[in-house]
Amino acid sequence: MVRTKEGIHSNEKRRFAPCTLLHPRLTSRTMTSGSKRCVFRRALIIVASFLFAQSAVGQTKENGSSPAAALEPSDMSAPSARGSDEPAATPPPSVDAPAASPAGAACCVHEGFYLRASSGYGYFSIWGNGPSGTASLSSLGKSFGLALGGAVAPGLAVAGTLRSTVATASFQGGPYEHAEVVSTEGKRLSPASGDAETALVTLGVLLDWYPNQRGGWHVGGLLGPGAAAVIPRASGSAMANFVWSGSVFGGYDFWMGNTWSAGVMLVATAANRTMLRDNERRDTGYQLQPLALGLEASFVLY
Repeated sequence: MVRTKEGIHSNEKRRFAPCTLLHPRLTSRTMTSGSKRCVFRRALIIVASFLFAQSAVGQTKENGSSPAAALEPSDMSAPSARGSDEPAATPPPSVDAPAASPAGAACCVHEGFYLRASSGYGYFSIWGNGPSGTASLSSLGKSFGLALGGAVAPGLAVAGTLRSTVATASFQGGPYEHAEVVSTEGKRLSPASGDAETALVTLGVLLDWYPNQRGGWHVGGLLGPGAAAVIPRASGSAMANFVWSGSVFGGYDFWMGNTWSAGVMLVATAANRTMLRDNERRDTGYQLQPLALGLEASFVLY
């Protein structure tokens, strides 16, 4: 069989094609075009892998961590398998966190709204001069006080107040001390009553101070205008006039709740001497001065 030159050349290509894949050192004359493309792809893969590794190393150096650290998981908060049974560490308390206030911090403190109502008994006297000489009226009397206001400083309250003290006794030196009741014919029926009712009323400003806001001891005073009056029972007509009156007091209040208390206090009240006038504003000749000293029970909301 005669073989042409082209046939021999094609047989040589088939014979040397496998060797090209197994022996990449063969010269380009013995390599086919497919083998050349295969080698070229492998070279590109090797070069690309090398460039990627270099870029990864450079990036980890810029971030300040080692390549091994870059490969570790970013979330390190999860406990390891070895220490999973150990309790987690408790974080230290914050220094800036405010301390918890006790449950009774707002209890039993004198502050805010102020209300005091008091009532009691004491000695009440009004004395001075009259048309016939000395005149006086003294007896056990009743007193009452009401104050409404609020705190202006720790433990200090300012309030408007109304106080009154009343008593009934024999009016020594009064206009009806030796008088008698007579009939229309002039017949003597009975001696006239020499008793009289007296009163002192004050409308003023009160100060009440607790040295300890949580304590019960307190002292205070009040001052304001008022009126003093004497009403003889024989006539029923009042003799009265304007006065300036003042009081000082002190006592102890016992806590009965978070904001209210009850206690006792000693109260002393006095007013200036004044000329009493009748209903027609005429001088009666009685120039008297009131004075009261009593013990009162009080209810306080403060």
